[in-house]
Amino acid sequence: MFRHPLSRSWLFFSLLLLTAFSSARLHASPVPAPPIIVSVEEAFDYSAEDARVPLRVRLENTTAADRSATLQFREGWRSDHGTSHTYPFFIPAGESVQAVVYPLLSSNLVYEVKESHEGTSSVSVDTSSKDLYAVIQESAPADWHLLSESSYHAGVSSCDLMKWPADYRMYEGQTCLIIPEKTYRTYFDEAHRKAIRQWVTGGGNLWLIGDKGQPAATRLLGHGRILHVPSLDGLPETEKKLKLAEFVKLHEKEDSYPELTATAPYYFSTPSTMLGLVLIIFAVFVGPLSLFLWAPAGKRQRLFLLVPGISIGFSLLLLLFILVGDGTGGAGKREVLIQVNPQDHSALITQSQICKTSVLLNNTFKLPENAGITGKRQRKALHSKWEQDIENAARQGEQCGGNWFTSRSTLQHRLIMPVATRAALTLLETLPDGAPVFQSTFPGTLNGLTYRDASGKYWTLEQLPPGQKMQAFPFTPEDELSAPPTEHFLATMEPAPGELEPIPTLPSINWEKTSITVSGPVAVTPQPHE
Repeated sequence: MFRHPLSRSWLFFSLLLLTAFSSARLHASPVPAPPIIVSVEEAFDYSAEDARVPLRVRLENTTAADRSATLQFREGWRSDHGTSHTYPFFIPAGESVQAVVYPLLSSNLVYEVKESHEGTSSVSVDTSSKDLYAVIQESAPADWHLLSESSYHAGVSSCDLMKWPADYRMYEGQTCLIIPEKTYRTYFDEAHRKAIRQWVTGGGNLWLIGDKGQPAATRLLGHGRILHVPSLDGLPETEKKLKLAEFVKLHEKEDSYPELTATAPYYFSTPSTMLGLVLIIFAVFVGPLSLFLWAPAGKRQRLFLLVPGISIGFSLLLLLFILVGDGTGGAGKREVLIQVNPQDHSALITQSQICKTSVLLNNTFKLPENAGITGKRQRKALHSKWEQDIENAARQGEQCGGNWFTSRSTLQHRLIMPVATRAALTLLETLPDGAPVFQSTFPGTLNGLTYRDASGKYWTLEQLPPGQKMQAFPFTPEDELSAPPTEHFLATMEPAPGELEPIPTLPSINWEKTSITVSGPVAVTPQPHE
């Protein structure tokens, strides 16, 4: 086989094509920037899973036109799993906007701009299981970072908390905040101190670093505590670690405040005999009657009309049976714990509820933007109960939707929300025999009031209506572990309208029983600041 060399003209032509192609690549238009550029800054390196986490987001509009965009955070493993939080933004042309948002943290939290569909980006907060999640104020000595050693199994972050909003949600995924006491009193403003106290009321621990050599002291506040701890400055390394271990033990010491139980009893749907009978009749109509009576051999074409017609008829009949048998809406029970802090004229409402739903005609509801909600779906199989996270639940601002509530389900929710209130139990005077005289500004009558004075002695009132002055009587509680700590009270209260009412969710649920427990320190004038 002979090979003929290319002519000179073909060589020049090939070289020309190659040069043109290379030039085109060198002068190709650059890849256009995305219309909206998103950046996310995490407040802390470590946060507990299933808690709201603070993120500072910045959205930049790179176009010459005003844009509206929705930033969505969700579980990244499956798009229909967990809770999605969406935040709408308006971004002027060529400008950027910033905000701090509080999505629920999962093991794989991702975010995307829904309008651009340019893929998702992950949030890199470490959610590995720790015994302690600590945030150390930037001005604190480096000694306190010894907590990050493996013996404490702690995730330690450093942050200037004053650069972030004064919002109790900031600290929800943390176990303790460590702040020099002087910094807390002089550098932190009252709004940030109040937000921290709200977080402490819900179960947080505030460590205030004082002078070297002072004894460690604990003050309970709601479910949490304020620890006054001495400085570690100048101590040998081994002694610093021993002191930190001592503080961790104080931090982990259980308090005697009541816990919310998983509201009982559980609700489960029972098999419907009527529904089963309807399905059997449907099978008879579609099967034997259609084949042997209405569409016998030679007339099978009638099945094209018979089967759809019977199906539509029985679907309407089935819907009627479900509506008549189950009804609409649902029923449930709620347990509410109201922890007041008269120093801040505020309270923290924690609510546990469980409900069994029937047919829901609407499953959207409004929830204050600063209120938190988590949920579980209860199931029963083989005489055992189990639960799973509610999938595909959605929230945008105050609007909640998706599967927070679904038809014919047993659902459990836990909610938490701070409120402003003047409600308090005031100690007016102490009689010579030590008996306290109280006055209540709660909206309802306090029942079974228990008070523990500074000496540890217990006092009680069967009922204390609002506005009345009444003397308490001594008694001995059956279980001191469930009694309030010193200078705190514990009572039950009937639901009353106003800022201390239960947190509302889906309006169509009939809450058959609502129990309310109120607790907190008694109000004494003047009320000192910590």
